[in-house]
Amino acid sequence: MRRALAIAATLVCVASAAFAAEPPAEAVLATLPFLGAVEDVAAEVRVDLAPEGARSLPLLLDTGSPDSFATPRAAQDLGISLRRSKQTPYRRATRLGRDLALTVDTRRGEQAAAQGGEWAVVGGRFLASYVLEIDVPARRVRFLDPERFEVPEKSDAANEDVLPIRLVNNRPIVQIEVGAARVPAAISTGAPGTLLLPGGHAADAGLEPDPGAPAEIAPMAGAGRLEPKLAPRIRIGKFETSGVPVLVAEHGAQGAGPKSDAILGLELLQRFAIRIDYPRRRLWIAER
Repeated sequence: MRRALAIAATLVCVASAAFAAEPPAEAVLATLPFLGAVEDVAAEVRVDLAPEGARSLPLLLDTGSPDSFATPRAAQDLGISLRRSKQTPYRRATRLGRDLALTVDTRRGEQAAAQGGEWAVVGGRFLASYVLEIDVPARRVRFLDPERFEVPEKSDAANEDVLPIRLVNNRPIVQIEVGAARVPAAISTGAPGTLLLPGGHAADAGLEPDPGAPAEIAPMAGAGRLEPKLAPRIRIGKFETSGVPVLVAEHGAQGAGPKSDAILGLELLQRFAIRIDYPRRRLWIAER
């Protein structure tokens, strides 16, 4: 009997630990599925932020973008009537009960095609008011009320970790390990690939040639020479991934510098759920 009670108590503790991080229902402001095909699980996080019953508002959710913006054609696709003389952002209602302010650059005209494609992006200025959950395996985004839920200071669960982050221009920066190098990395859910590593970190990272790399790599403004490499390991908190293809940018993203922040892309996060607690500067990461 005593043994049975001990086993029961253990099971209760395990169950409590497994669900300790789950937010209460009243803290969930919105639950949004990923838009797009299921096979594009690691391609992008695109969600519809429109209020119920309103015209759709499909947006690329990019935690690496300081602000929300749209190219002229993408803005028109969202039903925005552009005015060349307008100097302030355009506003669209969202299901969170808060308007999204979208900056649209019309200096080249309302119909001009944008270099790199047409985009409508929700970025950090809007996201920073929430605890943001991005669950890539479940293809789901949840906006959580920071008044009713917070990421804890630590987690003892085997499949979870909590890490401190810095916010720079509304971009969450987390410390990771690439080989033997400790590297600050901006979590950028709008960035393709796994990791863009500034060249100054490469010497300590123990990188190897990547035999599976494409023959040609499109240039990036300001980045200098680009080299595809394999990282022997990348560690985020307690989670480690081996043999990761990375892209080394001699001068960093947009020429920010050889020792600037790396860019951690969505492909490296595809087996995780994360919660970015912007108000408290914490990152919760869990392996699904």
